[in-house]
Amino acid sequence: MYLQNKYRKVTRQTIYFFVLCWLNICIHNSIQAENVPTLYINYSRDIPQNDLLAYDVCILAPVPGFIPPQKVSPSQQFLGYLSVCEIAPDAIYRDEAFAAGTVSIGKNNTWKSDFIEPQQKAWQDFVVNQLAQRILKSGFDGFFLDTPESVEYLAELYPEKRQSYYDGLESLVKRLREHYPKAKIVMNRGFSVLPKLYTTVDGVLVESLFRAYDYDKKAYIPTPTTDTDFLLPKLHSAKKAGLQIYVTDFVAPQATTLAQSTAERITNEGFIPLITTYDLMGTIIAPLRTEPRRWLSLYGAFQKDGSLDWPEDTDAFTCLQMPLEYLGYEVRHHNLNTEDFPEPLGNNDCGVIIDSNLDIPVNQQIKFVDWLIDQKNNGKKIIFIGALPNLSDHETKRLATALDMKGSLRSVSGMRNVRILKKDTKLSGFEAPLIPRPNDFSDIQAPANATVFISAGGECETGEPCVFDAVFTADWGGLAIDPYLTTLDPEKCAMLIPNIFSFLEGCLNRSPIPAPDATTRQGRRIYFSHIDGDGFLNFSEIEKGKRSGAVILDKIINAYGLPITASLIESEVNGESKIYQPREGESFTDLGRKLMAHPLVESASHTYSHPFFWSKEDRTSRNYKAQSINIGPEYHTGSIELKREIVDSVRNIREQFNPPGKELRVLFWSGNCRASPQALKMCREAGLINLNGGLTTITRLAPFLSLVSPRSLQWHGETQIYTPMQNENLFNNALGNDRFGGYTNVIQTFKMTDEPRRLKPLNAYYHFYSADRFDAFTALKRVMDYCLKQPMHPMRASEYVDIANDCTKAGIYNNTTNGKQKSYIIVNGGYAQTLRLPKSAGYPDLSISNGVLGYDEYLDSRYIHTDGSRRVVLTLTDTPPIKPYLKNSRAFVKTMSVSKDTIALTIHNPTLHPLAVTLAGLNANSRWLVKNGAIESIINVDTNGLLTFDAPPGEHTARIEKK
Repeated sequence: MYLQNKYRKVTRQTIYFFVLCWLNICIHNSIQAENVPTLYINYSRDIPQNDLLAYDVCILAPVPGFIPPQKVSPSQQFLGYLSVCEIAPDAIYRDEAFAAGTVSIGKNNTWKSDFIEPQQKAWQDFVVNQLAQRILKSGFDGFFLDTPESVEYLAELYPEKRQSYYDGLESLVKRLREHYPKAKIVMNRGFSVLPKLYTTVDGVLVESLFRAYDYDKKAYIPTPTTDTDFLLPKLHSAKKAGLQIYVTDFVAPQATTLAQSTAERITNEGFIPLITTYDLMGTIIAPLRTEPRRWLSLYGAFQKDGSLDWPEDTDAFTCLQMPLEYLGYEVRHHNLNTEDFPEPLGNNDCGVIIDSNLDIPVNQQIKFVDWLIDQKNNGKKIIFIGALPNLSDHETKRLATALDMKGSLRSVSGMRNVRILKKDTKLSGFEAPLIPRPNDFSDIQAPANATVFISAGGECETGEPCVFDAVFTADWGGLAIDPYLTTLDPEKCAMLIPNIFSFLEGCLNRSPIPAPDATTRQGRRIYFSHIDGDGFLNFSEIEKGKRSGAVILDKIINAYGLPITASLIESEVNGESKIYQPREGESFTDLGRKLMAHPLVESASHTYSHPFFWSKEDRTSRNYKAQSINIGPEYHTGSIELKREIVDSVRNIREQFNPPGKELRVLFWSGNCRASPQALKMCREAGLINLNGGLTTITRLAPFLSLVSPRSLQWHGETQIYTPMQNENLFNNALGNDRFGGYTNVIQTFKMTDEPRRLKPLNAYYHFYSADRFDAFTALKRVMDYCLKQPMHPMRASEYVDIANDCTKAGIYNNTTNGKQKSYIIVNGGYAQTLRLPKSAGYPDLSISNGVLGYDEYLDSRYIHTDGSRRVVLTLTDTPPIKPYLKNSRAFVKTMSVSKDTIALTIHNPTLHPLAVTLAGLNANSRWLVKNGAIESIINVDTNGLLTFDAPPGEHTARIEKK
């Protein structure tokens, strides 16, 4: 974009492209009129995919290899950047254009680009026949024309050619329209010829109509009145002629109120606003802005033995990540000692967590403190968890000054008369009592405006008083450090002293966001079950002479009629393992094929050799005598081949055991389930999804949140999805004796992860060896009996993994301005179809929301059901809807349409049981005819406006008509 004034000096041609987008949203009471698009600009080369899904029309640089993403709606369009009067020094077509006869008339000294006379036939032919055609062939829908204002500069240099420049620019744009009549064309300014192009182009863009950035003063300023007065008449004339007008103004990122009022001012003129920062790097402040929901956790201790730190061993993982996920946020872990220094936090990043397990090398400390202060100054939050970083005195003082903390920030020994000075009775004593601790006392005082949860005091060795503010929140984030963060119970489980949910809410200091939820779908708690392949070929006590795999198939899978994802260990069922030998006439292959052919069974791989650990760099690898089961000299125990374990095992199980056409795309991690980044990468690149890991074993004997694992682990750019509940092996081992009925304790885990907050779905996770013994099998049946009685929403394991992955990737955009009706745009892959908000946030306005089927309530939360659209518009209101909607469903309602006196649904029931579907918002006591597959019945709506019917097994269409 080329603007010749001092308020706009961004390196356009060196990056040479930007992104402009508008999005068609119907937002009641927002600053925009109905169906008015929004605008998006991003100069960075790495544009977030969610941004490309959140806007209807995106203008992008057609760089080699770039393919516009699949459209989320028929109205969505992608336009390719096209410079009409300059060639950038780094333009990929530069040499080609000059070889085709284009002649440079001079240099743009600001951008180092070449000025091109637009009337040159060679240049016009090249633009129209080469560049424009390539853009459309790459999948774009039209063009964004940059640099038309360069003709004004050329006209000043060569006044005798002024008219030829204007005519040449007009001719070039009209040739584009003639050659590509269906293409959309948006132009950057070009006021000298714009009136002659009113019927040729579709829109025009200007910057700094009301707010600008002064590069000389390095400050955001009001646009001079003379500039505004010059632009407004021209823009209104273009709008009157039918053109779409886009305006980009610049405001400091923290000035959200000013940004919103500026956007409203632009909207009141009838134009499409974007309020952003001067660098145009995607920081959108108004009207549609990203809700940042990513946290970066920095960890990494020096490892003299060469082992690799695992994020699972950090306080950030144990204490913060699961509660952050519940609040709608995601955490990615970054090892500062083995990975490159992190880049500055981006538009989607909420803040940084500094873990107690972080050693900062001396030669990195200045850089680290500089980086941390920069993040704070850019409005990013900082949380210190477990301990403050061990820095030099100078860097410690610099950090304390920047964060307005007092004290030495150092440990104080020899403390006497230690006492609790302050405790918030609602927030402290969460899982463990708050008692004074003279050891590990630190000289730390919170900023003056902080909210202190826990503070201790005493006298040091010199008799001077000393204060330790151990848990507090401040405008920059917060701090919660030992010994007032956690303490250990007799079994060495971490018990939280402060209420970590309240602490994090204080650190965030913002309204709740619609949290992508992986516990619930369509108002019911998700249920899925999966089996690790261990023990498939063991002999069972339940039926003498039968293998445990056959017993599970008959007495669990067939008997309970619920979907299940079952895995095999390839080397065992193909006969390569030395553990099992078939009896005469017995075929392991036949038994494996019988399992995988069952209609309720989803196939999975539990690897080739069942590795007990996945990396020798993992400190837990020392706990194992060998790395995998004994297969023989062809595959040596003690070392594994990742490709053989992951890619080949999946392929071989699919080809040898699955019936034709049945997919297999799930890998269950084995052993300690601490998959290395290399293993995760191989899984992803093979198109597979992964599951297992984590340690969710909370029970009444150990009722601690540290025993509720996060949903996933993100590190080294990879993602591991954890199983929501642990398997029977861990519950059995917890008994500490020779009994194997401990799996019934998982029922406690089910209940304690459902109240007082729903933290996890129901997950019956076990091994085939649960059929080895009567006590283990009895425990498994009790667990299954419990699950079958719950009003759950059954699915396959792969569906849950898709939902969990989708939650990590979802983008949330806030379209609320000046306190008016709250509205959000949620972008994801369409798998995560539940958004959770506190009841106090309001109801979904079904009359103007898009992609919302309904909602239900549980405890203090409202669970909003989306329809699987990759882009959902959620608008909230204070009153419940008055039109029919989906309240809850145990079967999966895939589609739902509501018209006058008729409701149509497509329903999938993956079980062998009828499952209830409940609609709400109907007239109380009205009568409806329900055509449910081949079954017809008359159902009366109750006094609350609810209609419930049963969906039979399988997939069918239900039609409901008012009588």
